Amino acid sequence: MNIFCKLLFIVSFLLHSHAFGFQVSIEQFANLSSVVEKESPVTIQPVLKQPNKFFIVNESGTILSVELTKTDIESSTTSFDAKKVFSRFIKLTAFSLHPNFNLRDQEGYLTFYTAHSETIDTKRKRARLLGNNYSEPQIKADSVIYEWKLDENLVVDLSTQREIIRIGSPNQENLIKQIAFNPNIKVWHEHFGQLYISLDEVKGVENTPLYSGAILRINPKQFGLKRYTNPSTNPYLNNNNIANEILVHGLNNLGRFFWSGRNQNQLVVDHYVTKQRQISEISFNSKASKANKLITIEQKAISPHQALSYQGKQLSYLYGALVIATYIDGQWQLQNMPHAADAKITTLWPLDSQNGVQLYVDHLGDLLVYNNDDKQLSKLINISIPGQEQSVSYQQQDNTSFEKIVVAFILLGIILWAVNILIKHFNKNKKSTTNFYHKQLTHIEFSSDKQVIHLFQHHKTAPLHSIHINDLRQCDILLNEHAICSLTQEKGMGNDLEQVVREAFNIEKREKMLPNKLRSIQLLIVDKAQKPFPIYLYIRKGDNRISKTNYREVCESIINWCWKLSLQLCPNGTEQRDTSALTIKTPPPNAIEKNKAYSSDKQAVSPVITKPKEAEKPIETKATQSASNFDNENQNSQKISEQALLDTKIIASLEKLARLRAENFLTEEEFEIAKAKLLQGL
Repeated sequence: MNIFCKLLFIVSFLLHSHAFGFQVSIEQFANLSSVVEKESPVTIQPVLKQPNKFFIVNESGTILSVELTKTDIESSTTSFDAKKVFSRFIKLTAFSLHPNFNLRDQEGYLTFYTAHSETIDTKRKRARLLGNNYSEPQIKADSVIYEWKLDENLVVDLSTQREIIRIGSPNQENLIKQIAFNPNIKVWHEHFGQLYISLDEVKGVENTPLYSGAILRINPKQFGLKRYTNPSTNPYLNNNNIANEILVHGLNNLGRFFWSGRNQNQLVVDHYVTKQRQISEISFNSKASKANKLITIEQKAISPHQALSYQGKQLSYLYGALVIATYIDGQWQLQNMPHAADAKITTLWPLDSQNGVQLYVDHLGDLLVYNNDDKQLSKLINISIPGQEQSVSYQQQDNTSFEKIVVAFILLGIILWAVNILIKHFNKNKKSTTNFYHKQLTHIEFSSDKQVIHLFQHHKTAPLHSIHINDLRQCDILLNEHAICSLTQEKGMGNDLEQVVREAFNIEKREKMLPNKLRSIQLLIVDKAQKPFPIYLYIRKGDNRISKTNYREVCESIINWCWKLSLQLCPNGTEQRDTSALTIKTPPPNAIEKNKAYSSDKQAVSPVITKPKEAEKPIETKATQSASNFDNENQNSQKISEQALLDTKIIASLEKLARLRAENFLTEEEFEIAKAKLLQGL
């Protein structure tokens, strides 16, 4: 805990002492003069997860996949050429990648969408979306959106083309301006995979919603015979005067729309209204919504790609802010404003351009500026100024990135510290029982002359205590620290007492082991000095058995020990043990010979409990263990099963003896003596 507090102190000191400034700068990213055909492209879109890989889209219909460097184009491939596909092609007006474009094995992988205009084919009837009170003879051009798929080389597979929607227009100029998917939502969100379409205003028919400057929203996924469907949350589904596809209308001359954050029901629109450029916010739901003006810019014209929401890392203090390219007083400038209605616009960087600029982003969301004058693509970056405290022109104070790292570091430290405490607490609870068991007496055996009882700790070969048989005064069986059998010099072992002990063991066995429940079996020996010696033969906590020997074997062994110790404590008060149920038949000779020939890992039947291999001696190997007989019901069938179990145990015992002899733990003479004791009485 003290170390953690010191760590927090050091981090806090760094947080407050590490002041530095950043100055915005712009550096050349690539020269696009060889791939941009006219003054400016339709759009430049990064191929996510592939740094420096971009799609350059030209109005002539070509889509190029290029790999850019800081000074030049490293490679260029023509992915698509619309002129070779559409005979009535006029121009390509919009392009967008499916949000799952980079996700292999997902719907939308390597899928993109194009919007182009084409002349009307009067000889062929087409299903198209028209404004109210408009008929096909009044239509001069179509704006059509197609779906395409690329191969792994980023070249279009023409067999995959699919027409999504066709929109009729009264002229050939005011057509689809932009198509896009919301990049801020995931596949499990309601509006994932829905395509947003902007249609420019058509002069003279501005009162028609479809031609008034509108944004449409559709689901481009085919549904039966339908090429697309309308989302159920579109606001005009029940309005016969407005097309179901329309999300918002009356926006006039549209420049660009985009999403400012993670609110999937909110758009920011850069548009031209009543001779003024306006940045507006649109919140939409099931009800129709209008544009809420954020700011007005005194500018005589508007172009696409001149506003966006910054989501990059280079200029961390701008994250979530609006970045706008403006032309004011004969000077192009980059300006920014926080996303708030009353915020002021501040100049970020002056731009040297006469014909305007366009704003794009790279695969990390950082800002790229395309200059229409020389077709240069530049990147806005930060230049750090150590120790700088005050802002200067086009300079921003930026501690936010460092602060985020520090806060994340502190939170991570707290989480790791808490997890460490929990792990230690868990291990302490888990290991405390194990440690306790390892320090206790866990093994008991007679000396070779049966005059001394040796008591061993866990995994110890030398006895910790040795008690002469004449010094024995009491012997108890403790189940979960409660005595269920007590033998003294006045009271010996009996058959009825054995049944009581077995029943207690059976009842405990049927009890469910909860996570923290402790189950233990002890043999408690008291000497003439009244000193107790508890031997922990079995310990289990929850699902974890601490002792090696299983429950049934310990139950049988401890009962056998009670009979033997009772003969020493109270020979006159000890009953003759009823072994009628323990009688076993001699295995066939061929079974005995077979079991002498190979070894087995099973334990020989012996009253010695959990004795290590190196200390094992052929003491008391008489086969007296058997399956317990707690239920007197259906005795004949139970005796048969007990007989089979005893047969198996005697064979296993012979295997054990054979293995001990083969490993030179027993001499031939000792082996014969042990075998004779094992088969005695059969």
